[in-house]
Amino acid sequence: DDGAAKPPATGVGGSTPQPQPQPAPGRGTTTRPIQRLTALTLTPRTLRAGKPATLTLRLTAPANVKVTIARRKGRRWTTTGTTTKTASAAGILTIKLPAKALRTRGTHRLTVTAGTTTAKRTFRVK
Repeated sequence: DDGAAKPPATGVGGSTPQPQPQPAPGRGTTTRPIQRLTALTLTPRTLRAGKPATLTLRLTAPANVKVTIARRKGRRWTTTGTTTKTASAAGILTIKLPAKALRTRGTHRLTVTAGTTTAKRTFRVK
C-alpha cells in the first residue's frame, strides 16, 4: 500500500457505501474549554440590605472574573452592580461586593464569569 487516497468503491447498483464511523479523538485532542470556576460562596449567610458581602471563588486556572449583581423586579432582572477582577493564578479569589449593589431587600442573582465558565446563584437580601 502506497498510502495514497483511493476513490470510494461503488456498491451493487452503483450506490456509494456509507462512511464508517471514525474513532473518538485521543485524550490530548480535546477542545472543551477549561473549567475555571469550581466553587462559589457568599458570606455572611444572611445578607442584610445595605451591608457589604464577600464572594469567595475557587479557580482552577488564571482568569478574568466578572461579577454581575441583579435584583428581581417582577419577571425581569435589573443590574445593580458589576465588578471585575483578574486572578493571575489558580486558587481562592475573594471579591468584596459593594453594599450599594445590595441596598434593596428582595431576591438577587449573582452571575459570575471566569474565563469561559459561568455560574449563577440566586439569594435573598433581608
